[in-house]
Amino acid sequence: MQELRDLLSSADAILIASPEYAHGINGTMKNTLDWLLSHPGFAYKPVSVFNPSYQCHHAHKALKETLRTMAADLIPGA
Repeated sequence: MQELRDLLSSADAILIASPEYAHGINGTMKNTLDWLLSHPGFAYKPVSVFNPSYQCHHAHKALKETLRTMAADLIPGA
């Protein structure tokens, strides 16, 4: 996790690709975000969210809400 935190701290932007699982964020993604919740290197970074499923309405909205709570700077239309 420290390596991921270091990479995020030095990144200019973040691209998150995550599938929907049972109308929600999959467990691996949620756990990773939980570990990053209080990491200052994540806050206010530009973030783009990509969901590979064409029927990803629920998880996509939930993921974006979680990222807003984490102070991500979501890129509109990305």
